[in-house]
Amino acid sequence: MTDEMTKNTANKSTLCATPEAADITSTVATELSNGEAHTTLADIHRLWREIAVAKDLSPVSLRNTENSFKRICRFIPGDTLLSELDENRYYKLISDCRSHGYSEETIRDVNTTLRKFLNLAERKKLVGDSLLRHCDRVKIGRKKEYRVVEPEEMQRLDETLNTHFKNRHRQLINLLYYTGLRIGEALALTYDDIVELSCRTEEGYCSTHVVSISKSFDSALKLIKTTKNYKLRHVPLTDTVYDLLSPAIEDHKKAGGSPDDRIFPYSQSFVSQILHSAYTLSDISPLRCHDFRHTFISNLVKAGLPLPVIEKVSGDTQATILSRYSHCFKDDELLVLDVMSKL
Repeated sequence: MTDEMTKNTANKSTLCATPEAADITSTVATELSNGEAHTTLADIHRLWREIAVAKDLSPVSLRNTENSFKRICRFIPGDTLLSELDENRYYKLISDCRSHGYSEETIRDVNTTLRKFLNLAERKKLVGDSLLRHCDRVKIGRKKEYRVVEPEEMQRLDETLNTHFKNRHRQLINLLYYTGLRIGEALALTYDDIVELSCRTEEGYCSTHVVSISKSFDSALKLIKTTKNYKLRHVPLTDTVYDLLSPAIEDHKKAGGSPDDRIFPYSQSFVSQILHSAYTLSDISPLRCHDFRHTFISNLVKAGLPLPVIEKVSGDTQATILSRYSHCFKDDELLVLDVMSKL
């Protein structure tokens, strides 16, 4: 793992230390000092990148902004002066993105990136008056809601995976369903992340297997990064999941495999293809990998587990859980009434 993490660190350094990031030429620097207002879209992009590198933003954040900037430049040249970006150019950019066939989620990223650049330019006094003050936000479709996978659906899906797919594919899908891991976290798992812990119960001590979550795999950058919330956590494995994984773990040991090897050496797009084929053969509604996480947390909330416990195993904050899963608390008024009536 040490060599891999070293290589990943090098990848991050390579991504950050580009000529564009290091070479915030005297153009932008001079404009900052002289208060001139002749900054181009490319200039403010380079300035943003210099600040992002200085703040040590993640490679994923840098990559996402770079991709959005390239999409902007498809319709607005990089040498366009920020002072020339008026309301009509802004609305036409969004219109062109839709005509080009970009998804609403991609258009949202483009919109956010442009507004981020313009806000920076206004803060640095590189423009006299930002167009953001004179135009409304465009209406962009909301991201599709995640859905709960019903037990009957999971049973049919598992039967299909058992019959038509490789064991490793079945192991991964079951792991996602029973642990609520983000797909990047599951793909980053190595064999030494499956550990046995001793737990104290009313009857004494017992052992259980848990999966240790400390990293995530980014398929686009081909690197291991930290988890979304930088949290280290342990998620218990049910007998169903561990019984599926244990033969693969034993076979890996017997073959002399390294404990640092990834258990699921796949990309996110490959897993999505597998899932698409599986739910189609199972004749159930479409599924996304994150639906399993949504299902996992929803089930914990509905079961009445304390929020600190759900936070601990999910990696989400309590505020996020309350905001995204508030529909699961709809019967809590009755619980309050029941408690108060017994006083």
